Amino acid sequence: MDVYVQVPPKLLGRVAGGVGLQADVPTGRRMPYVQLGVQDHRGYGVNIVSGRYNSREQFVGYSVNEDRWVKMGGLTLELHRFRNNK
Repeated sequence: MDVYVQVPPKLLGRVAGGVGLQADVPTGRRMPYVQLGVQDHRGYGVNIVSGRYNSREQFVGYSVNEDRWVKMGGLTLELHRFRNNK
C-alpha cells in the first residue's frame, strides 16, 4: 500500500513535493518518505525520494532488526507527443 499527499502546486510553483507512507501489510513494515520533483514544459523532469524503514522480527531463539535509509532518484522523459495538426 502507498499513500501520498502532495503539497498544492500553487505553493511550490514548478517544484512538486509531498510526503508518503509505503506499507507492507503482511510483514508490518512501514516506510515514511519525502519526494521532490520538477518537470519542464517539454515533459522532462527529475525527482528524488528519501525514506526510512525499520522492522523487528522475532523468531524462536533470535530476532532480526532492520533499520535502513532508502534514497532513490528518477528521470522523466517524454518519449512521444500527440499534436493536433489542424
